[in-house]
Amino acid sequence: MRKTNTKKIFAQHLITVLLICVMVFWGAGVPFLAAAEISSVDISTEETSPTTAPSTAVTTPAASSTSEGPDYETGNQEDQPFAWQPPFEVEHDAYYVFDLERGGTLFEKNSRMKRQGPLAVNTMLALLALENLDNKIALTVSREIAERSKNENILNIELRAGSKYSPEFLLHSVLLYDSKAAARVLAEALAEDMAALADNMNRRARVLGMDSTEFMTTISGELSAYSNLADLARLMQQAVSMSTYNKIFQTKSDIYFQADQQPIYLENRMSYAWTWSNNLIKGSSLARAGLTYTIAYTASGPDYSIMVLQTSTAKSASTNSDLITSAVWEAFDIMEAVFEGYARTVLVTRGAHCTDIVQQDGITVTLVYLDTVYYIRPIGAADFEPALQLSVSEVLPLPIEEGERLGQMIFTLPDQSRYVVNVGSDRDILTHNT
Repeated sequence: MRKTNTKKIFAQHLITVLLICVMVFWGAGVPFLAAAEISSVDISTEETSPTTAPSTAVTTPAASSTSEGPDYETGNQEDQPFAWQPPFEVEHDAYYVFDLERGGTLFEKNSRMKRQGPLAVNTMLALLALENLDNKIALTVSREIAERSKNENILNIELRAGSKYSPEFLLHSVLLYDSKAAARVLAEALAEDMAALADNMNRRARVLGMDSTEFMTTISGELSAYSNLADLARLMQQAVSMSTYNKIFQTKSDIYFQADQQPIYLENRMSYAWTWSNNLIKGSSLARAGLTYTIAYTASGPDYSIMVLQTSTAKSASTNSDLITSAVWEAFDIMEAVFEGYARTVLVTRGAHCTDIVQQDGITVTLVYLDTVYYIRPIGAADFEPALQLSVSEVLPLPIEEGERLGQMIFTLPDQSRYVVNVGSDRDILTHNT
């Protein structure tokens, strides 16, 4: 099974991408602004604190036509593509592709449709375990969990009753093999009551902005979740920022050493993805709930890295293997097309002129950008100009030091992602240095 026509379609529709950009801006009544033109000045004392804050990008997910109501089943409704999304044609149920540096959306399909979220469960469990469990304190396996582990029949991951395992080894078992038995050991170490743990997960989800995600317990007392890929992206960004999680996520195979036990050979059940992609794929984790599979991949291009989130539903248990094979190939096609179709580009350069502000006393303050900021854009959309909004106090208190943060410029791109860049004076004004 190789391959879809993704790259060909991308090449055929670059012009369409540009037309969509123009149509969206004209249709929404949002003008293209030259770099020196500012749409409005927001007078805000909160934004003009002299404390230096990092420039950031705030990505707004694509608007969705999918109902966020109680119907969680897979349907035929799809999210509306954002302004400059390349028109990939894909077969699998849902996708969310974003760059890891800024979180900007590069491609999505049904990314806001809620369904079972097995990878959300595994990842949130890993997050809480890394934050709350001491890896030096081994966890004991009960008879019930040992029996469950035996039934999973995972090579080298049979947990034995009464044996002790480090939280990190159990995390390897969850993230590399989707072991429900290992997940249960970690869950019971975090909370005696699974409903209480689900509540903790929900609280953490809200902190991360996962407003469409609900963690719960099933009738049998197992952890479960309904979520969407846009929410999962927030969780995955947080998870891969943690060194231990990211190390496990990027493990293709490894020999794990644990005190008082023989070394254990571990191999990511998605290890073939590394091989098939000629090592374009740098990390992966798969989780299953019933016939629903969610897979996360990371891939590195010449100058930026992306994460691909993918959900697929098998028609029957007998088609699982074919489904996963097809999913990996299609994800690989999307990765190649993204790296061929998008470029990492400078949005603004540190020290570049922003605008001039004339004070009431006649003093002119020349604002410059305090950071160099990059963004990811379609190669064919090189000539677009973002909407700009300057947020700075109308009256700037003197003296002013060179490089002091005086406000922010907000860049809004065609995909509605917002980049916030700090601005400050290009020189000292009425200080002891002048």
